[in-house]
Amino acid sequence: MKLDDMKSPLLFMLLLFLNLKGFSQNENVSKIQLKKNVVYATGGIGGISVLNCNYERMLNQPKENKFFTSYILKFGSGIWEEFFGNKGINYSAGLTTLTGHKNAHLELHLGFTILSEEAFSPINYFSYKKSSPTGNVGFRYQKPNGKFILRTGISHPDYLYLSFGVAF
Repeated sequence: MKLDDMKSPLLFMLLLFLNLKGFSQNENVSKIQLKKNVVYATGGIGGISVLNCNYERMLNQPKENKFFTSYILKFGSGIWEEFFGNKGINYSAGLTTLTGHKNAHLELHLGFTILSEEAFSPINYFSYKKSSPTGNVGFRYQKPNGKFILRTGISHPDYLYLSFGVAF
């Protein structure tokens, strides 16, 4: 067999191999996507103690290999209590970003919270609302396409927090 007769099959096999390799690279990109919705409970202690339920919705996950891999909108509500006895309901909202492509993610969050207190005493009934900026830096364990979420870190106003949740 001459070399000219072997060029066509070799060229065909080379093109087939390159095409399959390109297909497998696209397949890996789709597997690193996190689920778009997350619900989790958070307990925190520090400046105030909180117990919150939170909902997150994925806004964007860039396909390119970038430092920030996810942008998330977060809403939450729960109860809070200060060490000095004040307590009430809180509402929070903000934007979160994640880094990392596998299971471990650095989580950065900026937002605001409203602390609402309503109390009744024999002398008078009072109600107040206090709003403040919030932020956190933490660790998030969430597998791509996985359901279990674990979060921990430091934040303002509750300082130390731990969360467990489900992605869907």
